[in-house]
Parts: sequence; C-alpha cells; structure tokens
Amino acid sequence: MKLCTLQRISRKKSMTNPELPITDSPINNNRFARLIGVVLFLTAIAVLGIIAKELWFSPHKQSLLNGSFLPEPRKIDAFNLVSAAGTPFTLADFRGHWTIVFAGYSYCSEVCPTTLALLQAAKAKLGDDAKQLKVLFLSIDSEHDTPERLAEYIHHFDPEFQAATGSAQQIEALASNLELVAFKEENKATGQYEFQHSAQLILVNPKGQMAGHLSPPFTVETLVVDIKTTLSSE
Repeated sequence: MKLCTLQRISRKKSMTNPELPITDSPINNNRFARLIGVVLFLTAIAVLGIIAKELWFSPHKQSLLNGSFLPEPRKIDAFNLVSAAGTPFTLADFRGHWTIVFAGYSYCSEVCPTTLALLQAAKAKLGDDAKQLKVLFLSIDSEHDTPERLAEYIHHFDPEFQAATGSAQQIEALASNLELVAFKEENKATGQYEFQHSAQLILVNPKGQMAGHLSPPFTVETLVVDIKTTLSSE
C-alpha cells in the first residue's frame, strides 16, 4: 500500500510542477523525431542546392593545370594603344574571342622568345579551336619597340600573333590593370637596359574581361590542355 501511495504522489507532482515534465510520452517522442527529420531534410536540400549551383551555374567548371580562373571575371579599363600594324588597339579588340596577353619586349633574350615559341607550338596543336584564340604580345618597351619593330618580331613566331605598344604611361596602366609587373633597370655590368617583368599569361574572355592567368613553367602539353579548358569554360 505504501508503494502505491508513493506512485500516486509522484505522478501528481509531475503533473503540477513544471520543473518535472513527463518526458516518456510516446506522443512527445514522435513529435521530436518528426522535428529532427524535418530539420535534417531541409539541411540536405540546402547542401544539395549549393552543390548544384557550383556545378551547373559556375562559369568555370574545370580547373587549370598551370594557373587559375578568377572567382568572377574582372573589368578591364578602357585603353588606347597602337598595334604592330600601326592601327589603334583598344579594349574592343579583346571582344568576341579569347585572348592570351603576354607582356615583354623584343630585345628580351630568353623568357620572351621561349614563351612565344611555346605558345606558337601549343596553338598549332589546337586544330579548329585555334580560331577562338588570339595571342597579344604587350610591349613594355615604349622607347625601342616601334610598331615596325614589333611586326617583324612577333610575326617571326606566328603571323597571326598580335602585338601592341604605346606610351610608358599607357602601357603601365594596362599592365597594372592586368596585374602584370614590369619595370626597367640598368645592368651595371654591361651598361645595357633590362626589363624585369612577369612571365604570366593573362586570360581575357570574349567580353573583354580579365578571367584568369597561367603561370610558368610552361610546356606545350600543359598549355594545350589549359587553353582547351579555357576555351570551353564559357
């Protein structure tokens, strides 16, 4: 009898005292389980949505072997240069096709000719895809690289390669906009001038925006793969 009395008292306290809730109710347990299920389901939907967005709506679905795409293409400010043909070269000349921009100078003894030769060899392996691509050699030597000099130099590698020059201020502005580093210095041993410059290749998309870059060391094989990835990215 005492045991029964204690049980009745315990139930009464749990029903009247909010600090002692009944937790073993099947109804409460079912509601809690359903709530957890709904939360997990909504979380899974959100995660799948993020993954789907990255896979299907990202402008660049593939990665590059020797470089990277920018998270979002970047605007290139308007500029006015002179092409190797002596005609104006402006931002409009970047539109309608992919462009690889390489900054250098015609009297460069190693990096420039090597890189341009690799680009020519890679372009030759692209087949019909080469029609979607242009290569621009941006001269950083406004003093010596005249349009005539550039035409002779760049066409030695490929008649379809383009080149452009301008005033030191114009070149510096575009190079800075493309995140290319270039500066002139004197070789005290020889008394000759030299330029220190980036060996990166800048990727400009058909909208005339900076889309990414390729970084050395380059090989023909890796350039072909990265160029094909670039051409298929948008």
